[in-house]
Amino acid sequence: RGAMNLASKSIKNNPHNPRAYAVLARSLALQNRLEDSARYYQRALDLDLKDRNIYAELGSIYDVLGQYEKALKTYKKYLKKNPHDADFHNQAGLSLVALKQYDKGYQHLEKACDLRPANLEYRKDLVYTLIENMELKKAEKLLKEMRQKNPRSIDIMHLQVRLKLRQNRGDDAQKLLQEILALDPENPDAKFLLKRIERLLRPKSNY
Repeated sequence: RGAMNLASKSIKNNPHNPRAYAVLARSLALQNRLEDSARYYQRALDLDLKDRNIYAELGSIYDVLGQYEKALKTYKKYLKKNPHDADFHNQAGLSLVALKQYDKGYQHLEKACDLRPANLEYRKDLVYTLIENMELKKAEKLLKEMRQKNPRSIDIMHLQVRLKLRQNRGDDAQKLLQEILALDPENPDAKFLLKRIERLLRPKSNY
């Protein structure tokens, strides 16, 4: 509250101080007052603040609020002057995926991977998008490469499960879930999915 009070006083003394709006916005976000926080972040940007963190934090808040078009606009505004920022390409891609604009989202996600090829999180987001857009052969190829380099990655194995289910390969999905549980016996997602798949694959009785 101390930072918020100081920022409020600073704004009162100088209503054109972008830093004060940014501090106030951050304090409001910490209190989960996201709509108010977004409004003050936007005011800071309107005053031509060039701070990368402000763009990232405002975009993130819009994403949490489900206001994906506003989030996308924020990320793209930053990318216009900073076209080689991998994080912003990734975030823009995820916002587009949330809007079901998979092809456009894929372009940004692929750009993020090109800019930072060693970043596994970007590749996971890219594969998820391919699966959601039913580009299953591309997804399968990427997942095979990723699994070879990270054979014990449970996140990658979960993506493989998702892929197998989209391919109607329940037996393969079941085996992968068993592998996950061998590595992490209490994994809740794997336990839940395995029970569902086992019920679906169970032979139906004639009685």
